[in-house]
Amino acid sequence: MRQGDSQRSGNDFHIVHLCDSASPQLATSIAAMMERLTTEQRRALALLTSAGRDGMTQSLLTTLGFDASVIAGLVNEGLATQTLSRGRADGNTDFVRIRIKAAGRRAIKG
Repeated sequence: MRQGDSQRSGNDFHIVHLCDSASPQLATSIAAMMERLTTEQRRALALLTSAGRDGMTQSLLTTLGFDASVIAGLVNEGLATQTLSRGRADGNTDFVRIRIKAAGRRAIKG
């Protein structure tokens, strides 16, 4: 499989990078990914970048106007992660936390 090729596994979509970060092929792949990102996806990635290592909850992203399909698209393309967490106070509250991945940071840096 060449750099930039994709493979599907279940519902997950992953971009496969087989070369180091200094390669022109990787830069080309990131540029292509940037062209595919919608304005909403770029805006969500920018917010996730500013949120730090804890990311943001999906409900907060929804409150800020992001449709669930935008968030799912970022996760499916490997730009963000989605984790189910349990609330700290009572331990009975579940929430979904979204965090940006290195690929997401690279995609918005260009």
